[in-house]
Amino acid sequence: MLTRVAGDYWSLGFRRQAERVLRRAIETDPGFPPMLVFGIYFDLQRKDTVSATSRLRHLRSIAFSHPAVNLFGNLLASEEAAKKEKDLSRSLAQREIVAQSYEKLGLTESAIDELTDILDRNPRRLSALRSLGGSMWKGNGIHRRKEF
Repeated sequence: MLTRVAGDYWSLGFRRQAERVLRRAIETDPGFPPMLVFGIYFDLQRKDTVSATSRLRHLRSIAFSHPAVNLFGNLLASEEAAKKEKDLSRSLAQREIVAQSYEKLGLTESAIDELTDILDRNPRRLSALRSLGGSMWKGNGIHRRKEF
């Protein structure tokens, strides 16, 4: 229940409240994998890879077969590689892997954010442009709004 509340607060833009609720949820049941997955995602959105890595280690220790373990592991490894890479082209290639990982996790908006950042740095990077088009096209339309 608290995980959902934290996710709703996050979606509404109340980041601090979302993190408070998430912390409380993890204190209440530190072995519940969905809370750790949300925590990793929250950390990544705040660019806190240290905390995300720590939560990922915890998730691995309690649910090593959870599907998010490898995906978040690849995402974090690519994130770190991109930070360390001095060559812009190779750094952007790593960032594209980050975007692909977000896409595989079902976090399309984060993938789109990552791809637009790549294109800000290199507007002629066709692979990122193609990926962005694919991400925006997902779901039978270009980032469609929910119909009421």
